[in-house]
Amino acid sequence: MKKEDQSLKVIPYQDIMDLQHTLDRLHSLEEPLAVLDHFFQFRKGAVNKKQVVKEYYACGYLFHDFMVNL
Repeated sequence: MKKEDQSLKVIPYQDIMDLQHTLDRLHSLEEPLAVLDHFFQFRKGAVNKKQVVKEYYACGYLFHDFMVNL
């Protein structure tokens, strides 16, 4: 069997910088994601509907901001 020569593909510098920027943005979301994780954990006791709505919209705003600025 012959091994075919595989050429290395050149990765443009701008693609590397874009990847670094995306990784930095994802790293900066660790704290907001911890808040989201806390929000979606099972809640015990009475549910405060107004508080749930406020938290839901706050989380939606964070998600929307991330997606727009990505």
